[in-house]
Amino acid sequence: MKRLALLFIGIMLFPLFSHAGGIVTNTNQSAAWVRMFARDASTGIDAVYFNPAGLAKLGDGLYISLNDQIISQNRYITSDYQYLNTSDFEGSVFTAKFASVYAAYKKGKIAVSFGFNVIGGGGSATFEKGLPMFDMSASDLVPMINAPIDMTSYSLDAYLEGSSVYYGYQLGVTYAINDMIAVYLGARYVSATNTYVGHLNDITIYDASGTPYDASAFFEANYTNITNVSGYVSTLPAGDALTNATAIGILSSQGLYNSGMTNGAAVLYLNGVAQKNYAASVLLDDQEGDIEQKGSGFTPIIGVNLSL
Repeated sequence: MKRLALLFIGIMLFPLFSHAGGIVTNTNQSAAWVRMFARDASTGIDAVYFNPAGLAKLGDGLYISLNDQIISQNRYITSDYQYLNTSDFEGSVFTAKFASVYAAYKKGKIAVSFGFNVIGGGGSATFEKGLPMFDMSASDLVPMINAPIDMTSYSLDAYLEGSSVYYGYQLGVTYAINDMIAVYLGARYVSATNTYVGHLNDITIYDASGTPYDASAFFEANYTNITNVSGYVSTLPAGDALTNATAIGILSSQGLYNSGMTNGAAVLYLNGVAQKNYAASVLLDDQEGDIEQKGSGFTPIIGVNLSL
């Protein structure tokens, strides 16, 4: 009796410690869910998803359920990153095809069932102004660039549209041990596809007078200028102290100059600064993204229905 009581308590507590789906799992898997959000003890046809062992409570026969939902949402992202032009980013989500299909055949103590649903994702989200992470790199240019021009603001053209859908295909068998206890054994195959389309264009920085500078061209010009200075310094005796004022100014702005630095050491540092400016010019140029990710998975499902 003591063992039976402990087993019963364990079964009752198990749902509190389990989260089989994860944060991307959809729970709105039937039209009936819209009217009653708790379908976990369903003994109707949507029990194929919510409580497959509960299918033992169906009368003998064939059952088919077709569901569809139209979903529209707004998504809001807020960032407190100090350099952003705006802290609020809004996206819209819409899908007209959020289907759930269930079928079950019950005969005596056995029920065979099939389910198809959008187990995760299912719609597309559009952010007309991109995401905070798009702005962050551009916004960092403002405090970073203070020589030879002091920058005070930035602008860009950002856009992102992403879609995600996880299709679930479920098949299993329910068996009624007696009037109180039924068990289920089945499996679900999941096929996932994620797509992302967007751009990050026209990154522009402005000085105090409002004069615009194309960010990519700005760093490309710096790269050319530093490369020319490095080329000139490299023609001087490597062991002599650096005296070129332009080279000293460039290295000082980077915190790399020290009194008595030789021409050879200066060339080494100048080339490093030049490469950083070249990399920045490439990264800040117009960017286009068209990405597709695919994957699949398979998992067993075990269910128990208790009618005490």
